[in-house]
Amino acid sequence: MTPLLPLVFFLLSALPVFGAKKVIDCKVVRNLAGTHFITIPVPFSDDLLTDVLGRTAFTHWRTPGRPRMTAKEMADYYATYLGSPGIIGDKLKEVIAGKRFIDLGCGPTETSVAPRIVAEAFGAKEYIGVDLRNKNETRSGEFEKGGTFTSTFVKQDISDYLSDQKGAGGNVFYLSGIEAKDSKQKEASEYATAVKRKLRRLSATGDAVIVGSGTSNFDSIPGFTLLKTPGTQRIFIRDADK
Repeated sequence: MTPLLPLVFFLLSALPVFGAKKVIDCKVVRNLAGTHFITIPVPFSDDLLTDVLGRTAFTHWRTPGRPRMTAKEMADYYATYLGSPGIIGDKLKEVIAGKRFIDLGCGPTETSVAPRIVAEAFGAKEYIGVDLRNKNETRSGEFEKGGTFTSTFVKQDISDYLSDQKGAGGNVFYLSGIEAKDSKQKEASEYATAVKRKLRRLSATGDAVIVGSGTSNFDSIPGFTLLKTPGTQRIFIRDADK
């Protein structure tokens, strides 16, 4: 055997490893602002529907090998279940109805389907998705032919978007799947603190911030009380100013 053959065998055996496609890419991106956060192309916001509908109903969509539903197919399928959403669903409906549903860090439009469906089904005035990976666009009647519910997507940093908003009240904010890189915890904490101050400024008594899974920097929000509800969604209600 020539000296080169062992090297050739090694390289050939390594090709499947080097060429394998990653299922989840934990690449770090500036998806919020000056702080580095991890972005994982798995919509944590799906858990919003899981909690509302229960895992039995939601399993249909996550069955291995089953093609992911389009936004319209998903809305049609879950319409019946959303009519009787259970304990956490009733509470979400109470805090969402009649308010702007603002999805902070929503990701690309295809990963924010669940929040849009819940926002429309539970009577929100409109859906607004904010993320640096968005394209600026507005959709009307996305899930219902002839419907008037609008979803607006804003390409902007979360903190900058909140700074641009004027007035307080009539909002329900949603965050999920926003985790800091281990080496950037200090910067992430400072960023989250600034965002929390702005959430308080833009919320009136009774408004809500809903924090989904994968969002550990928002375990508490000053000026808000955490409700005791089942599931992964944490519902913070704005306290009255003293």
